[in-house]
Amino acid sequence: MKRLLLLVVLSGAAFAADHPCVILAPPRRAMLPFGGHHSLVYVAGDFPSGIPFRTQMKDSIVDQVKAKGGQVIVLAPEYTREDFEAAKAQCVPPLKPTPTLPPEPK
Repeated sequence: MKRLLLLVVLSGAAFAADHPCVILAPPRRAMLPFGGHHSLVYVAGDFPSGIPFRTQMKDSIVDQVKAKGGQVIVLAPEYTREDFEAAKAQCVPPLKPTPTLPPEPK
């Protein structure tokens, strides 16, 4: 359990603060709240400014993250380390188009 917590804490530093990206996964059965409300569990990433950190997120919070320009990636319920690494690789800022300069006059 300590290793998982360490992984989550350290992986959060790998994401750029100017491009918020949150990786979520469905909760395991033992983690479901009473009544089985639909929620997602935080795995890694950074929240957009103005949205407080949460370990469990309902759809409305996911919508708020997206509305503030954040990227949300949802892993499969039984994800592997490779799935997690692939999700981290997707958490990169979109490439900004490089301005093209007009040709120099002759």
